[in-house]
Amino acid sequence: MIPYKDSYIIGLDLGYGNIKTANICFPTGVTVHDTEPVFKGKTLLYKGTYYKIGESSKPFISDKTADTDFLILAYAGIAAECLANNVTQGNIILAVGIPTSMVKAQREDTRKYLLSDTEPEFEYNGRHFKFHLEKCYIFPQGYPAIYGRNNELSGVSMIADIGNGTMNIIYLSDKKVIEEKCHTEKIGVGQFRIMAHNAIMDSFGKKIDPAVVESFIFGRKTDISEKYISVLEKTAENYCRQLTDTLEKYEYDPDFMKLYVAGGGGALLKRYGKYEPSRTFFINDVCAAAKGFEHFALLKCKAESKVIT
Repeated sequence: MIPYKDSYIIGLDLGYGNIKTANICFPTGVTVHDTEPVFKGKTLLYKGTYYKIGESSKPFISDKTADTDFLILAYAGIAAECLANNVTQGNIILAVGIPTSMVKAQREDTRKYLLSDTEPEFEYNGRHFKFHLEKCYIFPQGYPAIYGRNNELSGVSMIADIGNGTMNIIYLSDKKVIEEKCHTEKIGVGQFRIMAHNAIMDSFGKKIDPAVVESFIFGRKTDISEKYISVLEKTAENYCRQLTDTLEKYEYDPDFMKLYVAGGGGALLKRYGKYEPSRTFFINDVCAAAKGFEHFALLKCKAESKVIT
């Protein structure tokens, strides 16, 4: 959250697997309840309906405005970020990212969707919130995640933002984004989860708990037998080869460019992929994109203020 005049700029990285703000990250699961859930957890009450937030991940859909889930998740993200800053009301400027190849087609629909209620009032985890949504900036995913590293981007660089649903590929030449060489591929970490589930089922005839796969992805301790870990590692190596093949399809060449890897998929690529260590840089902060959205929105606000005055 960045204060600006009498407003707060809040970056929202509305991923398919997780919602990220500058300080908060939680899964995209949404379940609807007519009455208050017995086990509350992250619960949002909006217009008389209870929403349980973050107990799973939402399946991939190309159009996030197709239902109200991401709107509810956006409100939960705003509330969680505001709680972290002891704010419960005020003017909000949203800064949001969408996949690179979808920006032109979905920018206006996404803005209208998120601003469908410009005066949202709701409860989140027992706290009351009332906001005025002043405006919403839409940015392409990928580039904002490396905000602050502009001085490193001489020559040719590529950004691979590997989220849950997609990998956004950004091609830069002398710090400038080459739009016609930017692409979005459906090869996000969600694809690895499917591969891992199938590999364990094919090898052992057993269903692996998603929480175990999640721990494996991020290198946390997985309390399972070595034979299962071995299958997961082979699956991860295969998945990382697919990531590298996809990058090479779009002209990635480590001899001529640096690679910046952001998003959850970077945790797998770092451990199981093949890359040139001296020319590959991993952005480990899962909230990096949301922070970048905020800074780019701040620049836009200041530029627009100069035009008006």
